[in-house]
Amino acid sequence: MPDTAVSGAVTGSLLNAWKRGRAGIIPGAVTGSLACAFLQLSYNELSVQRLKYISRRLNKVRPAEAEPKPPVLVAQETQAPASIPEPPIESQSDSGSEPRKPAWERFIGLFGLSKITDDQYLERLKEERDAYIKRIRMLEERIEEEKKNPRDNSGSSAAS
Repeated sequence: MPDTAVSGAVTGSLLNAWKRGRAGIIPGAVTGSLACAFLQLSYNELSVQRLKYISRRLNKVRPAEAEPKPPVLVAQETQAPASIPEPPIESQSDSGSEPRKPAWERFIGLFGLSKITDDQYLERLKEERDAYIKRIRMLEERIEEEKKNPRDNSGSSAAS
């Protein structure tokens, strides 16, 4: 972690010196080293917590595997070779209805953003275009009416 703090100090001092001159070297070094050290410490701690979580999940699964049921074989006359059925795959989500979204999709969802398909995006653009075309037609009709009735416009513009 000291290497992260040193690289943060160098980067912070260079960027702050570029922006503020010589007076910004020390404050930039301090800020950069503290910020980078904090971010590195946070990342390391999250990695450790992730490994602990995975370890706990694996330990929960292993006791169930410790007592495997013996396969039951039934003799039958068949023409084709018998195949062993695959065991069911456990779903990762508790609800089981939908696979879990990737972390970055959940993160951008916090800001009200969501991933959409190209077709959905194209549909949104078409709806937006149609709304603009409708507005343009309405404004063109209004201009035509104003050209036909010039006296009405002069009185209304003077009043406003």
